[in-house]
Amino acid sequence: MNKFICLKSFGDLVIVAHSINKYSKNKKNNQILISKHLLPITKILGSSLNIITIGNKYDYPAIFNLKNSRISKIIYDFIYYIYFLHRNLLLNDSVIIDNNNIRYDLILPLTKKILIPYSKNIYISYAKFFNFDIYNLNNKLINYNSKLNIAIFPDSRIDLKKLSLSLIEVIRKKISKFDINFYVYMYTDLKNKDKYKNNFNVINYFSFNELSDIIQDNDIVISSDSLPAHLAEFFEKPVFVISPFRNEYWLPFSSFINRYWCTFNELVDNSNYLDIFIFNHFSNTKLDKN
Repeated sequence: MNKFICLKSFGDLVIVAHSINKYSKNKKNNQILISKHLLPITKILGSSLNIITIGNKYDYPAIFNLKNSRISKIIYDFIYYIYFLHRNLLLNDSVIIDNNNIRYDLILPLTKKILIPYSKNIYISYAKFFNFDIYNLNNKLINYNSKLNIAIFPDSRIDLKKLSLSLIEVIRKKISKFDINFYVYMYTDLKNKDKYKNNFNVINYFSFNELSDIIQDNDIVISSDSLPAHLAEFFEKPVFVISPFRNEYWLPFSSFINRYWCTFNELVDNSNYLDIFIFNHFSNTKLDKN
């Protein structure tokens, strides 16, 4: 039994779930141990996944938020996760991890940890772990000859990764060349959503179910380097990612392999990566990358 561990972010869980669904020959031979704060998103990931919830806390683990957590809370969380993890692991069990984070050594001191193979992209690493030839996936280009619907997700839990109003305006000008409907989607509790609403067609969503429906109901997705990008990959929707810096390792595989991503500076400097992405899904004729 492969036992994966996801205690931190929703995006990490989506990547593991996608990898099991796509790359594993025996899905029943995989189990995911998750922190309870991740439980709400599991409803949209399918019922076939073997997911075990650890503990009874719904808040974000302080051990992954050292900068903004009290020392007493961090110490409590270490003890808490050591206790609940070992309740769900047998003596000879090993867990699969995606990075050599020292926190795993501290909360799993007696457990063997298996690091997934390193590669240029996290999805390729999981494919290597499952001995799956990811390059032979049928990544068929979908062309839309009718009006496209584009979902734009500008936000992120990390402020540095958020798409500013000025960046969204650059995106708007680029896609205005095409006959395209686009909307900016934001979670209802996010701060500063009103400043976007005053400038663009903003639609709020209230749950992961709604986020899932939005992604599946739109033709293509443009996203900050955050959860919606990986959900688009999970639901096999074309996705373009815009990041403050080069971050190829954590890109959705389709974005990585097709160069469907750019940095903030590249977008502002009028690179044509986004134009190519849209045009390739809008017409049977491709733009020249040079």
